Amino acid sequence: RSSNRSFTVDVMINPDETGNSMTFFSHGNRGNSLELGLTENKRLAVAFNDTTFLSKDTIPFNGLRQVAFVFKADLTEKVTYVTMYDGTKEMGNFRYAKLYSGVGNLYLGSSQRGNLSNTTNFQGQMLEFRLWNQALNAAQIGVYAQKKLTGYELGLLDNYSLSEGRGKFSYNKSPNGNDLQLSGTMWKMPAGMSVKL
Repeated sequence: RSSNRSFTVDVMINPDETGNSMTFFSHGNRGNSLELGLTENKRLAVAFNDTTFLSKDTIPFNGLRQVAFVFKADLTEKVTYVTMYDGTKEMGNFRYAKLYSGVGNLYLGSSQRGNLSNTTNFQGQMLEFRLWNQALNAAQIGVYAQKKLTGYELGLLDNYSLSEGRGKFSYNKSPNGNDLQLSGTMWKMPAGMSVKL
């Protein structure tokens, strides 16, 4: 997948208490990559290969919580506006001085380029990973968080429920993408709860 346009990543996570920074999403290639994660004190982090943005507040995890990252490409100014959310609460808004145009596979739960300082692979629960080809607003994020998506929603590229409960794949409910191969994971029981990384 390539970018150079607006997109949104949203997922439900519940990190283990490790005392480390953790990466839960990676994309891109050498020199143009992106990682999403948490700092050791549970602030949201967006780490491009040359710039890192952190949320203004920490998130008090006590179970699965939806987090979202919105990347709005401004093709005129050739910049990307980044907004982080804890549910529908805005946690930070930043201006990245470039258009993000990384290409490559999507990785959930691991750091591929080491953009986020002193990071480890994600440890904890993950559920309902969604990638959109548009910059969603807070209201849209809130509406979609309350629904079990069909996979045919406008702008939805990837929709992994991460709740299959068995097997080595999470199946993409969107007709636009590929299934997700799982490695180093186990299923949270009973089936349907989440994947444990």
